[in-house]
Formats: sequence, C-alpha cells, structure tokens
Amino acid sequence: MGLFSDAQSLLGYVKGFGTAFERILAARLRPVLKGVRVIHVADPDRDIANKTARDSFINALGLFYNKVIYLNANPDESGQNNETALHESLHAGTVSVVERFYTDPDSLTKNQRTAMVQLEDIRNRAFEYYEQLNLQAESNQQFAQDN
Repeated sequence: MGLFSDAQSLLGYVKGFGTAFERILAARLRPVLKGVRVIHVADPDRDIANKTARDSFINALGLFYNKVIYLNANPDESGQNNETALHESLHAGTVSVVERFYTDPDSLTKNQRTAMVQLEDIRNRAFEYYEQLNLQAESNQQFAQDN
C-alpha cells in the first residue's frame, strides 16, 4: 500500500488491488468520503497535531477523528493494509452520512434517508427505555429507603 493523502485515493487503491469483498466495499464507501484526509503515522507525537486524536491513537492500527483517517505506519504495528483502511473508512462514511442527514438531507439517496430515520427511531426507543430504567431504579431506591 502506498502513501495516500485523501480517503478517496486510498479507497481507489483498495478498489484496484483488494479482494472481491474489499473492492465492493471500497466502491460503496468512496463517494461519501470527499474531503476526508489520510495521515500515515510513523510517530504520533510528530504526525498527529490534535491531542485528543494523538491520545486515542495509542496502540491503534488506525483511527478516524474529525475528518481524518490516521493509519499506523510503524512496521511493528502496521495499519497500512486494506482491512484497517476499510475499517476506518467505514467510520468516516458513517459519520459523513449522519452529518449530511442533519445538514443537507437532499444530498442523500432515498435509501440513506430511510436508514437514518430508522436509526433515529432506534435511538429514540433506546433513550425511552433508558429513562424507564432510571425511573425504576429511582423508585426502587426510594422504596428501599422508606422500608
């Protein structure tokens, strides 16, 4: 794998040289990764300016943070491979679609918008369930204190 400065070029490489599955996944992800940069990290202190990203990168093969994919270029722990590139690209693609759903929903396909509505429904039901659990826990604590 060569050194790439943007995710679309990185996925272009995977699309050309990966396994059949990797090529399909790269082709699906590539269009939503416009503007995502790639940094090949040999020395986190030197190569990662953002402290939060740098701290999160410890012992990682790769990381996606704030529109940047960081790939570990250390030969002993290399993230310079299709699997890591696709893993981090999947995070980047997910964030891209979620952000666009809230800022420019017309830029998404009908299927993407439908999936986001379904995801929001799951999130809302999870919040409701969490609130119910908290109310039950508070009620149980009050009951225990009263008796």
